[in-house]
Amino acid sequence: MEYMCVENTRKLLSEVELSRCSLDELLGRLKKRLLQIHDTVRFRTAIPTIQVYVMDHTDNEVLKMMLGDAEVLTDADRLEASMGQTIHRRKTINCGVVDPSVVADFDRIPLQYLGFCAWTFVEGRGALIPANQNMGVLRWNGNYYAFSSPDAAYQFDQDPEK
Repeated sequence: MEYMCVENTRKLLSEVELSRCSLDELLGRLKKRLLQIHDTVRFRTAIPTIQVYVMDHTDNEVLKMMLGDAEVLTDADRLEASMGQTIHRRKTINCGVVDPSVVADFDRIPLQYLGFCAWTFVEGRGALIPANQNMGVLRWNGNYYAFSSPDAAYQFDQDPEK
């Protein structure tokens, strides 16, 4: 019995090592492609599509391998999923809630992070997920933050200093 446990542990460690090596290789390839795109684009405003799209086919294969069976949502899918949801005042502790139906010039409120979800930006280490401002906006220390879902807003409200 003990021998089987040791053998299974060895197999698992071997699989973990193979997975780590595979992930390192994929991340290295992705980084290389992103640097190639960056070198091609740099600070130019117009680039012939052939220079970028040729690289895109290879990038697409790397991304497909990394994503596996994960579903990638479009911005429209995310907005549709959060349509009709609102951030409720009674569920927030630290932040004020600005309701779009109450404020006359709601679209002129200066949002932090250019209107991207503040919570996913911080928790996702820079992930830029568009926020749905129609749910409401949180006010903290004179700044306004929008979110991609009420849950993200409530998580932010728990520790806005984070």
